[in-house]
Amino acid sequence: MELLTPKYLSTYTKRQRLTLEKHLARLARKGARAGDATRWATLAGAVASSQIEGSRVTVDEFVEATSNGKRRTRDVQEVEDLVRAYGDAQRTALTKANLLKAHATLASTIYSKKGWTPGAWRTGAVYVVGSNLLGRYKIYEGPPAADVPKLMDRLMREVSVLNKATLTPTEAFYYAALLHLQFVKIHPFNDGNGRAGRLLEKWFLAKHVGPAAWLVNSELYYRNHLQQYYDALRRLGPDWSDIAMDECVPFLLLLPKGLRQK
Repeated sequence: MELLTPKYLSTYTKRQRLTLEKHLARLARKGARAGDATRWATLAGAVASSQIEGSRVTVDEFVEATSNGKRRTRDVQEVEDLVRAYGDAQRTALTKANLLKAHATLASTIYSKKGWTPGAWRTGAVYVVGSNLLGRYKIYEGPPAADVPKLMDRLMREVSVLNKATLTPTEAFYYAALLHLQFVKIHPFNDGNGRAGRLLEKWFLAKHVGPAAWLVNSELYYRNHLQQYYDALRRLGPDWSDIAMDECVPFLLLLPKGLRQK
């Protein structure tokens, strides 16, 4: 296990303070009481994940826009695509083929005016950029496009190995967050990597802790603590070729906090 390494699990376990079993049991009871709890959590998660990427659509605005029969704005269509991708993930196994299908769904509108093919690995360089009064600057550069297929093959092989194992809740949260992290650092698509990474995290988690995973408000926590989310990503450095994985634990510790996010 090279990408989904257990190397940091001991440190993570010492620093992760929440009683995961208790919170998961609470969410499971919530799901049992309210039959539409997963649907609403999925909608809220898709909206929050889209807002992280710059969308201004709120949950109320999305519900109104998709209920009145009027033409959807582009922002609403992007959220709608993501909601469908979450729904597909909730009904299918986490495999490379299904991940590519999920991206094809969630990036349908995002890619529609860019000439890219959703659900296909990128074929060019990718950069994450920021901006300030002095202009734009590079935050992160992913691996060369030629390396993406083999990196994603390796990552998904390791997912397959873990999915055949019985993980404790602590292990499940650790590996789900590490999968999210490695995925966004590989940055395998031209666009939609953030949305796909946050979906992938829950998809893996649900395999190991059950459907209560879909009720974890991780996307909402990341949105509400966006600077902390980005700072934790940046701790690993600006370049895949010199990534500082020893700095990964602060990022991994964010996912459990979604259990307490209202």
